[in-house]
Amino acid sequence: MSLENRNLAYDLSVFEEVSPKREKENIVNLPQKKIREKRAYQHKRAKMLLVVAISVASFVSLLVTFTIVNNQIKLTELTSKIQTVEKSLGESESVKVQLEVKNESNFPLAKIEEVAKNDLGMVKTDPSQIEYINLSKGDIGRKI
Repeated sequence: MSLENRNLAYDLSVFEEVSPKREKENIVNLPQKKIREKRAYQHKRAKMLLVVAISVASFVSLLVTFTIVNNQIKLTELTSKIQTVEKSLGESESVKVQLEVKNESNFPLAKIEEVAKNDLGMVKTDPSQIEYINLSKGDIGRKI
């Protein structure tokens, strides 16, 4: 060792803090213009997405509204048709009742009985005309 190295006690550099060597950081310095352009692009893109979302929501709400209104129109038309048919049915039932009453008045039971006795010579059955038939257990009626 040389004498120069022996005077280390007077070397003040030994007491200085040694700063560690910094490794090169991966920091990219962008100019402010590029940063503003990037933010403007992101802002513009967000606005465009918002406009698209509002447009889609509006279209869907219009479609739903149209469907509801269309269904209500069909329901109203069908209700009207049902009421018309029910009214027609009521009128037809009324005509039926009127025709039945008219038929009853034209052909009362007493008049029919009188025509059967006098014109056709029919008489009511008397007990002597009734015959009873006994069937044995072995007889079976079959439908042919």
